Amino acid sequence: MTDAHILLGHFPVPPPRVLGHELCGVVEAIGDRVDRTWLGEAVVVRPARFCGRCWPCRNGRAHLCASFRCLGNTDDGGFAEYATVGADQLVKLAGMSPDRAVWTEPLACVLHAIEVANAPRAGAILIFGAGTLGQLAVRGLRLVQDARVAVADPNASKIERAIGAGAETGFVVPREGAADEVGRAVALWAGESLSAVIETSGKPVALERSVAWSTAGTRIVLFGVGEPNATARLSPAAVLAREIELAAAAGMTNQAFARATLLLADSRLDTDGLVDAIIGLDRVPEALQVMTRRSTGKVLVHP
Repeated sequence: MTDAHILLGHFPVPPPRVLGHELCGVVEAIGDRVDRTWLGEAVVVRPARFCGRCWPCRNGRAHLCASFRCLGNTDDGGFAEYATVGADQLVKLAGMSPDRAVWTEPLACVLHAIEVANAPRAGAILIFGAGTLGQLAVRGLRLVQDARVAVADPNASKIERAIGAGAETGFVVPREGAADEVGRAVALWAGESLSAVIETSGKPVALERSVAWSTAGTRIVLFGVGEPNATARLSPAAVLAREIELAAAAGMTNQAFARATLLLADSRLDTDGLVDAIIGLDRVPEALQVMTRRSTGKVLVHP
């Protein structure tokens, strides 16, 4: 969906640019100073590169690098027959199928969001939005900690899919307007403490509801991408009185990418039911246009 967000203007990526930042493939050629054992190796690509010199890089937050570079963003990406990447961006598939390995980047972003949420291992966590990232968040949470997980989404079928993947329950919410009854249902489910909310939809109303439904000390993690000029109406008094924490998870870290690779390689994380279609390169423009108009599941591209 990031590529659709770029086309919608939610990320500043000036054209011309070949999109595609979630990619794997086979190394067909190498530079003069690259280890020749990479030739012919099946790999997944870590799309982002960080300078290592700026303040974020020097202080443990390299994913916020001031000179960040990324395939499909600052550099041409994977929607092509060939892509040029640095050898330091390659991770061997080691027998993992490409259709599984291509989930490494989105899963890494989800694992970073879970880390930012920093919820107690048995805490109650609400995931706002049951799209692809929300579904991955359910699966990731069930693997990395023993949390109670619920989802909230306007689409009942997406909620059912999330429950099938391990969510304890779900709440159908209206796209706009009041949702006090749903808030009361969330409170009954969470009990004394809603430890964290991971907001994957990028909708201002979801942030507003997250604050309204929070308990003492709830940490709200902004994770979904929204429109650049969108604004939300929050109650500073409510944030202060309950010491609600507002946090954000932007992209992924190298450490999260490494963890995602391991989780996918040992088949512990289930990606069944998350792919809407498998297409060729010739259908990428059509698929991206569909994504800009409505929510879809993952579309895999086989060159």
